[in-house]
Amino acid sequence: SNARFKDLYLSGTSRASSFVDAGNSNNYLDSPSSSVWRLNGSSAVNIAANGTTFLSVAASGINAQAAIQISGTTVIDSSRNLTNIQSFDTVLVPRTFSLPNTNSNTNQWMYIGRATGLGQHGASVAISLRVNSGYNASGAQNAEGYIRFKTSNANSNQGGFYGDAQLYRFGQNIAALQQLKVVQVSNSEYRFYILTSSFTGDNSSYTVEQSSGSWVNVGTYSSTAPTGTLITADPRRIFTSGFAQNDNLNLGTGTIDSGDITSTGTVYLDNPGNASTSNPNIDSLGVYTTGTAYSYHALFKDGNGNLKGQITHNQYGAQFSNLSDYRAKEDYQEIADATSRLLSIPVRNFQWKGSDLRTDGFIAHELAEIVPEAVIGEKDALLQDGTPAYQCIDQAKLIPLLVKTIQELEARITALEGA
Repeated sequence: SNARFKDLYLSGTSRASSFVDAGNSNNYLDSPSSSVWRLNGSSAVNIAANGTTFLSVAASGINAQAAIQISGTTVIDSSRNLTNIQSFDTVLVPRTFSLPNTNSNTNQWMYIGRATGLGQHGASVAISLRVNSGYNASGAQNAEGYIRFKTSNANSNQGGFYGDAQLYRFGQNIAALQQLKVVQVSNSEYRFYILTSSFTGDNSSYTVEQSSGSWVNVGTYSSTAPTGTLITADPRRIFTSGFAQNDNLNLGTGTIDSGDITSTGTVYLDNPGNASTSNPNIDSLGVYTTGTAYSYHALFKDGNGNLKGQITHNQYGAQFSNLSDYRAKEDYQEIADATSRLLSIPVRNFQWKGSDLRTDGFIAHELAEIVPEAVIGEKDALLQDGTPAYQCIDQAKLIPLLVKTIQELEARITALEGA
């Protein structure tokens, strides 16, 4: 090929110290003290291949017109997005990927990705999952989860597995994140699978953070569970105070024990020191009211959300009230023969077992024969464990009978006085 120079200056034997543009002395390439070539001036220098410019350098800056790669891997794409960035200085970068759409398929094992290059020294991986099972903002379609994984040394493995994992989940559609399995490929490589009982839709994603090593996104799914050397992490409650799956929940300075809220929704209030008003099991603070205005402390509803009773307070005290609205009643009838019914109720004086206390009152099954609506439970009933299912009495149910008896007695007195 031919080489042409407009102006060529040589200094010393066979060394070109500078190539100068005679038309514009501000534009030149030189290397007077190093092997680095420089551009001065305003004209651009273009780097092209096959007639296409990929990089241009001018006084205004460097302009890359295509993706930038390092060792064949794109680190800045043509849309100016960072990609495949392992770390900034020594800090590993959180990376976000899309979760695949399982296309209405349920009970799928989703292969999220794999972590490589993890040492057996407590190296950790944290994955935040965001699952969308639909196409609107309904809470019933959304769930989030958090996976925590940590490697361990050779002296603290679990059946050959050198690490431990936990799955925490929250949101209304938690079935979308039912179970986690981590497969150990080697002592430095681990694969992460999540079981999605309900399907994952578009716009589901996850973000991964790790203390060392590299992450490879996979994003496939199958109905077949993973096998190999693995551990299974069932969902745990959030904010546990220790390592056990059913550990306590710490709220401020208090603790809710693992048995205080059961899987069936039962709440136990266990406070042995509640013998004074300064340390009650329940301390409900309502709004300050004046006159007959009410502040509501508790509402009691059936499974359909219909009100059945409530606890309120006003300026004069607390009220424990039951549903009595006429709109919930029909087929009104007068109470018949209230006086004889009331007189037939056995009234007892008895001693409570395990106590010296004697009390005037009723025996539940005896009262049930006269006023059945006042008694809760059945005589001699047992719980599933064989212990007694004790009957209880709602003494307020006796009030209508008492009132009607007074009315009947008043009518008799009035009749006798008028005779």
